Amino acid sequence: MAGHGTEGSKIIKMLKDRKINHTILMPDSFASAAFQNSFENYPKERETPGFYTNGLYVTTPLIMDTANEKGQQFVDEFVETYQHSPGWHAAFAYDAAMLLYHAIKETGIQGDISNRVKDRIAIRDCLTKINSPDIAIEGVTGFNYFNEYGDAQKPVSIGIYKNKNIVSSLTQLQIVNNIMDIDNVETELKRKRLLYIDNQYMYLTKVVYTGIKLLKISNLDIRSMSANLDFYLWFRFQGDFESHEFSFSNAIGDIEIEGPIKRKNRDDIQHHLYKISGIFHLDSFEDPPPFGRHIVGFDFRHNNLARNNLIFVVDVLGMGDELTLSSKNIAKLKHILMPSSKWCLDRIVCFQDTSEVSTLGIPEFINLKDGVVKYSRFNYGIQIKKSQFNFREIFPRSIDQYLILFGSIFLIVTILVNKKQLFPKMINTIWLAQLFTVLMLFKCFELMLLDWLFIKTTLEKLVLVKMIIDILWWLIPAFCINMAVNRFIWVPLEEKTGRKIPSVARRFIDTLVIVLAVFGIVAYVFGEKLTGLLATSSVAAMIIGLGIQMNLSNIFSGIALNIERPFRPDDWVKIGDYDEGKVLDVSWRATRIQTRDTAIIHIPNGVVSESNIKNFSYPNKNIEQFIDLDIDARYPPARVQKIIIDALLSVEEILNYPKPFTRLKGITDWSVIYGVYYYLDNYAKKMAIAEAVWKRVRAHLKRAGISRAIKREMVFLADAKEQESECHVEPLNILQDIDVFKPFPDDAKASLSQRIHACVFRKNEYIVRQGDEGDSLFIIIEGAVKIQLRQPDGKTIDLAALGAGKFFGEMALLTGETRSADVIAISETHLIEITRDDIAPIMQQYPDLSNLLAEVLANRKQRNEMMIEDSDNTDIEDQKTPRHIVGKIMQYFGINK
Repeated sequence: MAGHGTEGSKIIKMLKDRKINHTILMPDSFASAAFQNSFENYPKERETPGFYTNGLYVTTPLIMDTANEKGQQFVDEFVETYQHSPGWHAAFAYDAAMLLYHAIKETGIQGDISNRVKDRIAIRDCLTKINSPDIAIEGVTGFNYFNEYGDAQKPVSIGIYKNKNIVSSLTQLQIVNNIMDIDNVETELKRKRLLYIDNQYMYLTKVVYTGIKLLKISNLDIRSMSANLDFYLWFRFQGDFESHEFSFSNAIGDIEIEGPIKRKNRDDIQHHLYKISGIFHLDSFEDPPPFGRHIVGFDFRHNNLARNNLIFVVDVLGMGDELTLSSKNIAKLKHILMPSSKWCLDRIVCFQDTSEVSTLGIPEFINLKDGVVKYSRFNYGIQIKKSQFNFREIFPRSIDQYLILFGSIFLIVTILVNKKQLFPKMINTIWLAQLFTVLMLFKCFELMLLDWLFIKTTLEKLVLVKMIIDILWWLIPAFCINMAVNRFIWVPLEEKTGRKIPSVARRFIDTLVIVLAVFGIVAYVFGEKLTGLLATSSVAAMIIGLGIQMNLSNIFSGIALNIERPFRPDDWVKIGDYDEGKVLDVSWRATRIQTRDTAIIHIPNGVVSESNIKNFSYPNKNIEQFIDLDIDARYPPARVQKIIIDALLSVEEILNYPKPFTRLKGITDWSVIYGVYYYLDNYAKKMAIAEAVWKRVRAHLKRAGISRAIKREMVFLADAKEQESECHVEPLNILQDIDVFKPFPDDAKASLSQRIHACVFRKNEYIVRQGDEGDSLFIIIEGAVKIQLRQPDGKTIDLAALGAGKFFGEMALLTGETRSADVIAISETHLIEITRDDIAPIMQQYPDLSNLLAEVLANRKQRNEMMIEDSDNTDIEDQKTPRHIVGKIMQYFGINK
């Protein structure tokens, strides 16, 4: 029956009320809590819970009785939090969030909203790489990975409703991914381990419900990591099953197995009960317990049937509340572990997973590519802990990270409060709160670290780490004592005397406390006597004193530098004759400078304090820079200075305020020296900005026909006139440099150069206005303009500044579009204008120019839009833009396609 749970529940009710007891198979929409709860208001359901759902078969990607250890832990914590069992939707949602967390962690995403598109692509690519079982991420639903289509590879299981619970059907079908893995297909078909349905081979997988009742734990020995267990083991299954063919992987010696002591058969459902006693290794599961806890339990698998033909599942119905260590059954389980063992029960673990066993070259499994056979493995254990007070009992493991987070925040806040002296009357209270927080943070960190290392490393290394932690338990209180001395002694003295306590005195007391802590470490952590240590300390003090004498000057100079603060880290400075560079740090002995060639210079503090210090970053980052130009004396100074200012106004890297300026600095026999002055706020880019300034000034001077002076000897003939190179201001030469006109043939450029018009605009005069109609393009010959965008709220944004050789208005010229921004002259600006009428004859003569011009316009338009805002256009839109512009050009000039 296909359909949704809400509508399907009505049909199920009618079938059940009419006692129509056909076998009903339904999709996963009927495996939800909403479907089950839809019957709660009916009298028959209230009288007999599960009346309407018992016996219904559903397809579902996850059944909790087949969940792994992570899945069982998820169920336990879900029930503890929400007081009801989770559905498969919750488990898959948890794994989806886990995979996203894994991808975010692997890609190092920081959550910057401006990078959200790149971050999403990075997450997608990371998830795409999880494409095989070998690199799958294990979660509560099993191993998570994706196929080539991006689909999660999850088997579909058949479940059956029993007492409002979905349990695995006694028979499951699994698709054979590689038929070559099976040695003899015909034999497997005859044994009914393999089916051929709809041109597809499928494993016939038997599901065996497995239950455990633990009777007693005795002879618990933590040193040998073993214990004696007595328990009942039962199997409930359908059809033939060799229930006695199982073996334990963590058993020590021979295991006493009685049975089956009971056999029952009802409606082709068989039940076999065994009683087992033996010695088993502790902590035998793949995931070890937290540090300080142990798992007492066992695991077993079938000797003959692989996982494709047999799956052990937890008998949820048979074991009942013995699956969890709840308040209801904890009294019943107390007798399992005697109090004299000094251990108590902590948690019950029961799940199934997969065991991989080597084929050992057996011919039957010779075709398996990995050389291993996968068996269904059943695991049962009880986690035990010491019967004593534990800090862990106060705060559960799940909130350790939150304790560290909030404790760290509280500690930082209280430290800042103390420094700001916001609550001077609460000094003692704040100090006690800080002390408690520090100890709590360190204890949480210790427990988390030991838990993690217990899984990741050996016992020897764990002992070493524990010793280091014991050392820290001496050093951290020493740090706390130093804080107390600062709070209760130094600060009151400074407030009373109005003078700062010398750092030497502070550090002497701090060092003394640390030395005493070191003595304690030597005596109590390492177990050494202090007599010899104290005897050698005096000799060490003399040696240290002689060594310090050489550096006293640098140390006191470092103190002076830290008090006066002539520079700070990241400031650009020049110290004495050393190269200028960025300050990295100032230690007690030396100052480190990184020069422009990334070399690190260590300058002794004594040298720094005696040298001239030039700071380029403090107190104001605006630094004046200049370059000198030698210009031929025949050019009027006013015109030269105007051209230079125009060039500076078009350089985006320099500051607009203070304004750039130029000065006539002097005259030589062969030139006039002009100083070009500008300001920058990023001294680290001084060289790059100087290069940009020089390029723009040179371009503007060249465009204006002004050449730099070169010291040379010239011979003039009588009546000869000075010749100036004006070729660069010829209209044809100008057109040669403009991107829009590069596709034009030479004869078309020559023709167009005869039609252009010159125009002049005064400073602050509008050349074009945003939204106006227009049909012309402007090329800047001299001067500078700024591009300004008006927003709907009336505010304006300066997009760019253009100088000589630049152009604007190409869209209006070629497509007739309205002006997209205001263009304002920054200084007196000379332009040449090309109109639609000037270019129309050429477009008619060369219609193929439309395609070439469209490419140029598309690229320029994309660059212009990127200056306004980030573009999210797709590749398809970018491909359409040139064709769209071609149509507009042809329509505008009346060109037939």
